[in-house]
Amino acid sequence: MRRTGDVEPSQGVTLLELLVVLGMISVLLGLGLGVFGSLDRNLQGRVAAERVKSMVRRARNTAVRTGSEAWLLLEPEKRRVTGAGAAVVGQWHLEDATSVRGGPLFPSGGEFRDDGRFGRCLDFGDGGGFVQTEGQASFDPRQGFLVEVYLLATSRRAMTVLELGGSYSLLLDDRGGLRAEIRQKEGPVVGVDSPDLGLPLHRWIRLGLLSDARRVSVLVDGVEVASSSLESPIAFAPGAVLAVGSGAAPIRGRVDELRLFSLGSREVFELKGDVQLLGASRLIAFDRGGKLSQARHSGPETIQLDTPGGMETLEVGLLGSVR
Repeated sequence: MRRTGDVEPSQGVTLLELLVVLGMISVLLGLGLGVFGSLDRNLQGRVAAERVKSMVRRARNTAVRTGSEAWLLLEPEKRRVTGAGAAVVGQWHLEDATSVRGGPLFPSGGEFRDDGRFGRCLDFGDGGGFVQTEGQASFDPRQGFLVEVYLLATSRRAMTVLELGGSYSLLLDDRGGLRAEIRQKEGPVVGVDSPDLGLPLHRWIRLGLLSDARRVSVLVDGVEVASSSLESPIAFAPGAVLAVGSGAAPIRGRVDELRLFSLGSREVFELKGDVQLLGASRLIAFDRGGKLSQARHSGPETIQLDTPGGMETLEVGLLGSVR
């Protein structure tokens, strides 16, 4: 029982107590935001790694499903990964003048010999020569393409490495540099230069051009060495002839394994935030059985992503699996 005159206990809080409570809430809230921010950055890296991993699997599955080559293009400087299926338009092993696909070959000079990159090859020697395919009626470079050939040069002379009449050419100069010239339907010829390569003599090198219809890249052993964007579709001449060498700039040396692909559907993944793709620009290719292409890869391929949460490493095995 409360006696008359007793002071009733206070039912409120003092200003000091309120400030203490608010301070504690601020500290806890700050800690929580820091944790969530860290989780968000870590999640960013994991999501990127899973996306690249799924692109590897899709490329492999596309190769198996369509019975043709598929690939990923890794471009660290552009922070981009591009995947596409590639339908075989023509493939010439250069064992002789026949082909796996794409019609017969028509050499001018040279002879087929046993010391090729893969079995036999076409050897023009120092005297020079060139070889042409028949017209590629089923090929449209406007949709994107990949064309490659193995070259062993024996002379420091200008050569036309690859040429599709009216559409594109890849030239090797007398210092071992490369220049691609792409003829557009509208606008000027696009030049893609890599003059300081100094490509060696007497060694097999895989040279190629890759276009996804928006830009074109020069490839050396599957690695991009130069690229340029396209303002309009590539000029298209139905039934154009694909050539290695020309009368004006013949091949001096040996050539092997000429391949022409038309690219199908594309998938592009742009890296966001602080996620970085490490290493050099390069192509990861799967053969028609879904394995890493033996013509391009001598062992497993590693893809590394530098993320705020640490390094994410993906390994693509020789059989095409990724982990």
